[in-house]
Amino acid sequence: MNENKTGSNWSVVVRNEYISKKHWHNELELVYVISGSLFVNIDDVLYDIKEGEVFIISRGTIHYYVEPEGKSKVCIVKLPLDFTAGFSKNSKEYYMNFYKDVLHLKKSKKLRDIFTRLQTVSELKENAMKESVLIAIVIELTVYLSEHPKLVQNRIMTKSNNDSEIMERMLSYLEEHLSEKITLTEIAAHLGFSESYCSKYIKKKTKMNFLEYLNNARILRAEEILRASDASVTEIAYMTGFTSIQSFNRVFKSLCGVSPSEYRKRLHDKKYDILDKK
Repeated sequence: MNENKTGSNWSVVVRNEYISKKHWHNELELVYVISGSLFVNIDDVLYDIKEGEVFIISRGTIHYYVEPEGKSKVCIVKLPLDFTAGFSKNSKEYYMNFYKDVLHLKKSKKLRDIFTRLQTVSELKENAMKESVLIAIVIELTVYLSEHPKLVQNRIMTKSNNDSEIMERMLSYLEEHLSEKITLTEIAAHLGFSESYCSKYIKKKTKMNFLEYLNNARILRAEEILRASDASVTEIAYMTGFTSIQSFNRVFKSLCGVSPSEYRKRLHDKKYDILDKK
């Protein structure tokens, strides 16, 4: 696995055999399959993304990645659409409308070239240049797709793109307080909802109850820390809001299939397995 962070809310990542739990985010997510294939679940429909194809996931869409049948390698790019803030009203609306649905793109040499260049963004020294190049390439991609509409083999309307402002506020609150005890009462008060309505709202929008949604967010953060740091499992448990190492291990294993220690060991073994093959 090779993860190249370029900013706090945008990134370029290259991974082998990418899988994930059900989640959503406010950033646009572009997935390019370098080799093999990838399965993506959107609204309980499974899409098979083959080598050379691109899958663009609209902001707010609940999705997850399923373990591929064989070996695979993917490039994932995330960025917010707020880079269009300085555009004219018409241009900004064009981008918002263009990416309001999930897009499944056919294989093309131009797309391969675009994502090959995206993978080199992290080689730039200055963060400002990384962001500038990333945005420039995404603009180039948008222009190319608008000029070649037949490359869009499937435009998928999702159920979860409504109320993005409310979902963003809820996600931001969780991110800011994830290491603390978070209750449904606090979330409801933050959103201006009653507890009953808030519970139903979360269930409707995420297909999870409040506790499932909260634990999912905590484990997603724990996975990030396990990949990016040498912090102990105990430290990570408390950093992500668990009150005991036992509850952290139990929830982590129920969602990921392995314990946090085994998860980290597999990452370590895979990393050196890749290095050995170079």
